[in-house]
Amino acid sequence: MRSINARSRRNLTPDTPQPFTRAQLSRAAAAPGRPQLELRFGDRDALRWTRGELLIASLRFLKLYRKQGLRRGDVVLIALPYGPSEIPAFLGAMLGGLVPACLPPIRHTDNAGYGNALREMIARIGAEAVVLDSATGDRDDSDREALGVCVITDELADEVSPVDTSELPDLTGDDLALIQFTTGATGRAKGAALTHRAVCNQVRHYAQAMATDDADVIVLPLRLHDNAALMAGLLQAIMTGAELVLVSPHAWVNRPVALLEAITQRRGTLCWMPNYAVALLADRVPAAHRVGCDLSSLRSLINCTDLCRADTMWSFAARYQPCGLDPAALGIAYTMAENGFAVAQTSLKCPPRVHRVAYRDLIDHHRIVDATGEAVAIDVLACGRAIDGTSIRIVDEAGRPAQDRQVGEIAVRGDAMFAGYARTETAVEHDHDGWQYTGDLGYLRDGDLYVLGRKSDGIVVGERTVYPQPIEAVASSVEGVHEGRVVALGLPDHQGGTDRLVILFEPEDENQADITLAEIERRATQADCPVDAVVPVPRKWLMKTVAGRMARGTNRNRYLAMLDDETADRPKIKHPQRLRIMSSTTTHA
Repeated sequence: MRSINARSRRNLTPDTPQPFTRAQLSRAAAAPGRPQLELRFGDRDALRWTRGELLIASLRFLKLYRKQGLRRGDVVLIALPYGPSEIPAFLGAMLGGLVPACLPPIRHTDNAGYGNALREMIARIGAEAVVLDSATGDRDDSDREALGVCVITDELADEVSPVDTSELPDLTGDDLALIQFTTGATGRAKGAALTHRAVCNQVRHYAQAMATDDADVIVLPLRLHDNAALMAGLLQAIMTGAELVLVSPHAWVNRPVALLEAITQRRGTLCWMPNYAVALLADRVPAAHRVGCDLSSLRSLINCTDLCRADTMWSFAARYQPCGLDPAALGIAYTMAENGFAVAQTSLKCPPRVHRVAYRDLIDHHRIVDATGEAVAIDVLACGRAIDGTSIRIVDEAGRPAQDRQVGEIAVRGDAMFAGYARTETAVEHDHDGWQYTGDLGYLRDGDLYVLGRKSDGIVVGERTVYPQPIEAVASSVEGVHEGRVVALGLPDHQGGTDRLVILFEPEDENQADITLAEIERRATQADCPVDAVVPVPRKWLMKTVAGRMARGTNRNRYLAMLDDETADRPKIKHPQRLRIMSSTTTHA
């Protein structure tokens, strides 16, 4: 790949595994008839592939790429919907030495908006080709030409014969294997490029941490653009011989019990999902729908890719323990795309540790003090310890290693670290003696990692710098706040040269929003939290990233636009006076 901003590879060891594609080839050759992949839909029968069938389908896509003149190292953007072509298109590119990247969902209202977003993503990662489904790819020639790259439609793969395995390139560990996108929680998602060596190291180390083998059935409610679906799901299943069952995200969000049915029917043993998905299952599946669900086969259910909340985990455990769920099966992973996937992981069969922290010491002094009975407190969940091949340290503002229980930036070093960001992204900025600075705040306690949030989320209020995650934790603990639907924002006050702190929340019952709002204000006052306004908004008004994290920048800009424009999408709430207060006291560019 010719457009990566390279980083140092001095931490990569020479004795790492062969290119990842060897794993798929050897597993398929050893047992071509073993089940490998199942795709579940909400409105039709599931699709299934054996190892041999998936390999052949992948090799058909490789033949299609070669017919279009693509060469080793070319970047291929996979812009396919959930369905039978997405995974073979991705694996076919890897087998041929191409560099696939799965397109994250694009929000658009029309074809022009989608086309513009697609062109921007193509330019961002330097793609030489894009794979579209037939419905999207069959637009008129002017639309295809406007993309500026080779456009391939997935239906053409059925018309070609598969590439013979003897014609596959002799890849090395230093060849780029894939690009996966960061969450985009603080801005637009960046494309992190990983070598075959890094992918093999990540999957091998994580499979060891999870004790994954060919008897496991991995069940996921995620698309391939999600790091968990790609690394913990597809690539781990291929390397270990486990079977992967994917449930359509559209199907399970509209009918959450679909995921539980998949685990029950296929006797799923491993599952990964973000915190918002755990909350959705705990909140939106009534008792009557849980009848017949059997989760006793699950030996590990991992909450990942988001800040994990203790109350969410315990609520989920209480709801599903009658369905056979072992509470000790619940775990947490701290993940980052730049490290492939997992950085830290809680121990198997050991529920995550909870650290009850004094709120005021954390907010005012950025220090960790065990909460007393009288203190306003928040519960922070441990993310476990670093997996093999990866090291974690906490650093202070000067880059010095921090002491135990000292808040600082999380830094990571290991043999699965990415090669660089794709093309137009900035080069790696926080690479210090091999340590990748994550931009996340956290602390170590007795060897376990605790994550507090993003460093860049800091809000300057007067002479204090406060971080939104502890504030949101306090607000979220109030009865009547919809699970996971609260965000603390800093709005600029140029006159005072500081920020104003605003909490937006979605009430469970809009008729009770007054009571909920008053309780949030009371707890904020009790915690000496400098909140300028608390504003209820309608359900689904707050925006999240494709990874399920709260999109702070988007919500901030949306709220500012609403204050500026009387015709904007203004929440229909009972507190217009609060909007007037903010409009009259906040000056912004």
